[in-house]
Amino acid sequence: DGGVLRAGNLHALEGVALEFTLDADSKVVFPKGGGQLYHDSEGNLHGFHAQFRLDGRVISCTRTGGGHINRTYIIGTDAPASYVLQWINQYVFKNPPQVMANAGRVTSHILAQGQPALHFLECEDGGYCYQDPEGEYWRCYEYVEGFCMDAPETGEDFYQSALAFGRFQSLLAEFPADTLYEVIPE
Repeated sequence: DGGVLRAGNLHALEGVALEFTLDADSKVVFPKGGGQLYHDSEGNLHGFHAQFRLDGRVISCTRTGGGHINRTYIIGTDAPASYVLQWINQYVFKNPPQVMANAGRVTSHILAQGQPALHFLECEDGGYCYQDPEGEYWRCYEYVEGFCMDAPETGEDFYQSALAFGRFQSLLAEFPADTLYEVIPE
């Protein structure tokens, strides 16, 4: 099976079109010459994935999650590394470079305290998001093994969520909030 995968906003406006086929495991495979992305004869992925500094060669790209705002893909490589590639919804976030500047400042602040945080990959131009030829923005970060819940299912889930949120707030207690962009103005 195959088709065209379209990235668009919450109202299904058309964005980037990517031709693909599905392999035996229902993973998206981008053929040479297919849309914005393709593999060459040596398995190297070309297109906007190639704008990020990934370890190894890309061997798979699988859409994941419910994605209420952004579209998310897991990128598998032949190295012991996987990545999250995410299309940033410009209907919600009007200025993706500002969103990523904020994310970079917050994660750098947390990392400076010796605490774990997301690791965003730099683009070839040194930024943390890539604007493709269609004007769409993409970001990429290291994949963190685990699970994600769309909604809490038990009281313990609520409790653990509250603990995590409290810990996050504590790590940002000394953060200069005035250095952040307002990315969703009133």
